[in-house]
Amino acid sequence: MAPVSQVLQQAADLFKGMPNWNHPLVMANVIPPANTAAIVAAMMTQVFSPNIIEGEYAWDVERTEMETSAILADLIGWDTNKAGGLFTFGGSGCYFYGIKYALTSCLGMDSRCNGIRTDAKVLVSQQGHYCKMNSTDWTGLGMENFIDIDTDETNAMDFEHLESVVRELHAAGTPIAAIVCTMGTTDAFAVDPIEEIRKLVDELYPLENHPDGVGRPLIYADAVIGWSWLTFKGYEFEANPLGFAPKVLADIEKNYNAISKVVHADAIGCDFHKTGWSTYNCSVVMVRDLHRFQELLSRPGSAYLQARTCYNPGLYTLEVSRSGSYSMAAWATLKFMGYNGFRSILGGILELQHYLRDQVIKNEPTVVCVNEEDSGFVTLFRVYQKFGFKAPSFEDGFLTNLIFIQYLL
Repeated sequence: MAPVSQVLQQAADLFKGMPNWNHPLVMANVIPPANTAAIVAAMMTQVFSPNIIEGEYAWDVERTEMETSAILADLIGWDTNKAGGLFTFGGSGCYFYGIKYALTSCLGMDSRCNGIRTDAKVLVSQQGHYCKMNSTDWTGLGMENFIDIDTDETNAMDFEHLESVVRELHAAGTPIAAIVCTMGTTDAFAVDPIEEIRKLVDELYPLENHPDGVGRPLIYADAVIGWSWLTFKGYEFEANPLGFAPKVLADIEKNYNAISKVVHADAIGCDFHKTGWSTYNCSVVMVRDLHRFQELLSRPGSAYLQARTCYNPGLYTLEVSRSGSYSMAAWATLKFMGYNGFRSILGGILELQHYLRDQVIKNEPTVVCVNEEDSGFVTLFRVYQKFGFKAPSFEDGFLTNLIFIQYLL
């Protein structure tokens, strides 16, 4: 045994040398500083351990999951009385839920009881997140059953290629479990043409022919990066009350218009720990029809967990025990920041981005911006040595490459 003070000192020592993600000189991959409200709200759950397995174990903390989901559904444009969400372990967890929901929806309940016996396909762009392999693997579908769709010069999904693949699979009678649309890639902030994809699915798989959804592809939107642009819903772009610079305002409106098409999805993944400035980790998967999701994924309860309250997600979630820290952090973030908090931060990032590109990159002949047309959060640039310098040594070259890689990340 050891005294608490000694244990805590040893614990503090483990953080020595760790990067401080809040420091302005740290260039990290989508790890923002967490806001104070989220930090404190999440810490409360470490003391009282609310478990959102069902209402009795979570008590009123369960409201944070339901209220946050309703706020997001409203931002998306879904019916808040029908849509819902579940907090889970990161963007990969959201993706996993989306693929499982898609498989059960497309292949029917028998796939849950007797296993997946059909080589259904998951279609995703070449720029899609690598967790496409995790999800197809862990659901038992198999990593060979996702199909990469070509991307265009903007890094978005090539709709012509997608359409040809979908029509070919449809003609062959091969089930398409899901079409995954990336709504804002990490670097290029590419947004896949989800509206056109919805029209294609509705044309080839009309609802009247698939009233129970069996055989119909589900559209999952991987919006873990792009979702927060939805907070510009209702913003008066002409009046521009927050005073964004004209070129920044144009990028903001472009981003919002692109991400707002996420309304056409059946399920959506959102990360608060990325573009929500919340504690790590904090992710929610949203579904357009929560009742259908519950029906498809429900399972018999245990002998000691009865439905004693009206909220019992433990009957259909992947996790049984689920910490309330995720939903508490997200709920506190939304309450604390509101519309204008998100808008100010998102627009402020673009203001700084344009400053970097205009004042540093364009005025420095050895620096080249390689994604000048992108309107997202990331500026990718390359640094070259000035012509006429002596040839670098091996050590110099190694250092230059390290710096270059860090800039790209």
